Amino acid sequence: MRFARINLLRYGALTETALTFRPDAALHVVYGPNEAGKSSALSAFSDLLFGFPDRTDQGFFHDAKDLRIAAELTGRDGRSLAFRRRKGRKNTLLADDDKEAALSDDALVPFLGGLDRLVFERAFGLNSERLRKGADEMLEAGGEIGSLLFSAASGMMGLTKLRRSLEEDA
Repeated sequence: MRFARINLLRYGALTETALTFRPDAALHVVYGPNEAGKSSALSAFSDLLFGFPDRTDQGFFHDAKDLRIAAELTGRDGRSLAFRRRKGRKNTLLADDDKEAALSDDALVPFLGGLDRLVFERAFGLNSERLRKGADEMLEAGGEIGSLLFSAASGMMGLTKLRRSLEEDA
């Protein structure tokens, strides 16, 4: 699964904020100054794919009933899906248009391939805190072995080579 775009329509302090991703990139890094919305955007990926938790800290600017995130995904088979997610208990996946017709609850299954929120956040939703914690866990679990396990679990093969290259550059 690849993200073509994510739109934070009404999420946290963000309104109509869009991130577009290059289809040929192997890795995307989102960066910016403090309070720019990086952590909110990271949280939005999980809420988009797996649903809003019952209690969310993203409804402080917009009413919880109005929270919306939209995205376009492309699967390994080339199929794409444009959709929105709203906060709620049922029918939270919606068509990505003004009518917001409900989509099937399992519409994302072909794109997620069994991935759950925890694995997604550990393998793909990295921030500085998660990177530090993950590094500590890998070092405790055996250094190179931990790195190889992370690479295999995340699908990011070549992570060890990339790390060495970055260390050499530093």
